[in-house]
Amino acid sequence: MKKILLILVVALAACSRLAPDYATITGYIENPSYEQVEVYYIKETVTNTREEVKAPLDENNRFSASLPLDEPRLVSIRIPRRSISLYLEPGAEVDVTFDADDSTEIPGIEGDLVAENRLLAGYNADVANKYARMTVLRKAAEMGPDEFRIYVTDNYEEKLNYLRNDIRFDELSEDFVSMMEANIRYEKKGELMEYPWAAARFRGLDSHPELPEGYYDFLDDAEIFSDQYTNLQSYVAFLNVYQNYMIQQNEPEEGYGDRDYYSVLFEQSYDAFTGETRDIALAGAVISMIRFGDFELAGEHYERFMDLATGDKYKDLVDTEYQKVLDLSPGKPAPEFTLTDINGE
Repeated sequence: MKKILLILVVALAACSRLAPDYATITGYIENPSYEQVEVYYIKETVTNTREEVKAPLDENNRFSASLPLDEPRLVSIRIPRRSISLYLEPGAEVDVTFDADDSTEIPGIEGDLVAENRLLAGYNADVANKYARMTVLRKAAEMGPDEFRIYVTDNYEEKLNYLRNDIRFDELSEDFVSMMEANIRYEKKGELMEYPWAAARFRGLDSHPELPEGYYDFLDDAEIFSDQYTNLQSYVAFLNVYQNYMIQQNEPEEGYGDRDYYSVLFEQSYDAFTGETRDIALAGAVISMIRFGDFELAGEHYERFMDLATGDKYKDLVDTEYQKVLDLSPGKPAPEFTLTDINGE
C-alpha cells in the first residue's frame, strides 16, 4: 500500500511539473472609457508573436486576467493612450490600480513581487521614458560619435544606478535584477550600433559618417551573446543590428555580387553564433527569405535550417511560416473562400 501511495505521489508531482503555470493580474481602473483591457507579453521575439488576454471590466471597474507563463516576463496592460508594464514570474498574483485619465500617475501595486513592480513603475516613469530609443537616436543629428558614445554611456550609468541604489535592491528577485540589467546593457549596445544609421538619417546624409578608431570596442566582450536573454526584445533587437554590421564588415572588396542578401545573412549568422542565439538569427533570415525573397531559394534554406536548428521551438516557428506561403504557391489548389458578387449574393 505504501508503494502504491508513493507511486501516486510521484505521478502527481510529475503532472504538476508538466502543467503550465499561470500568472494572474487583477486590477481596478478609475475613469475608464472602455469595456476591457488587453494584457499581453511577447512570447516569441523573432516574429513578435504575443500571448494575450482581453479582460472585460465588471460593474465595479475591476478586471482579472491569467496568462500562461513558463519563465519570468515583462507583461503589459494596455488601454487606449496608456500602457503599464509589470514584471511577473510563474504563479505570481499581482493587483494593480491606476487612473485611465492620468498617464503620469504611477500605478498602485499589491500582491506578489511588490518591490519589483513598484521599482519598475518608478524606473519607467523617471528614467526609461526619458531615454526612449528614438529620443536617444535623434541626438545623433547634433552629436559626433565620441560625444554620442559618452551620452549613451551616461544614460546607461543613470539607469543602472536607479536600479542598484534603490532601497529595495537587496530584496529584489535575482531574475528581475538580471532581466533589468540585461535590458539596460543591450539598450546601450543597440543605440551605439545604430548611431551611423541615425546620424545619416537625421542629418539628411547619403552615407554613414566616418567613425573614430575603436568605436566598436564594446563588441569585444566575450560574453556579448548569451542564450540566457533570448526572450528579451532588447537582446534580439541588438542581434538584428549586429547582423547588419557583420555583413558590412565582412563584405569582400568586389562586393557580394548577385548573391541573395538573406543567403549571406544565413551563412554569416551560422558562422558567428551558437546555440539558441544562432537558431534565432537563422530563423529570422529564413522567415525574411520566405516572406520577401525568392521562395525556391527559401525552400533550400528551410531544409538546411530544419537540419541545423538545435530545438523544436524555432523549427515549429519557421515551419509554420513556410507552410503558409507554400499553401499559396503556384500549382497548389486555391483555398476555399467566400466573396459577394455584383448582385450581393
